Amino acid sequence: MRVTSILEELDQALATVEVLDGRLRVRAVFEERPLSEATLALCRTHKQELLSYLAFAQNADHLLLASSRRLGQAWPPGCQLDEDERWVGAERELHEAYWSQDLSELEAILGRREQIALEIFAAFSQERAG
Repeated sequence: MRVTSILEELDQALATVEVLDGRLRVRAVFEERPLSEATLALCRTHKQELLSYLAFAQNADHLLLASSRRLGQAWPPGCQLDEDERWVGAERELHEAYWSQDLSELEAILGRREQIALEIFAAFSQERAG
């Protein structure tokens, strides 16, 4: 079973997972709706996949946040990235890389995505100035 399928099932069960003190913790989103045995069994069966995903997600989210901060600092007011097909393609690649759980691929795509954004920012600024 793919981790995306496991996470979808947990989402439907209104459950969250996290790592605390090196252990997988599963919690119900709402106290009034406790976790079912099926949800707990799903987590037990796929504990290693969930732990691996959560470790990856922590590192990936750190990379994504750092990239977003760099782009935010360079972003010229009024510039729209979503109108450029290069950016849209980079976003699609980023999504795929995230869910492949390949951190080195994610990092490489983030670098390309930032370069594309900087090129778009430069063209936008040049167009506004001229």
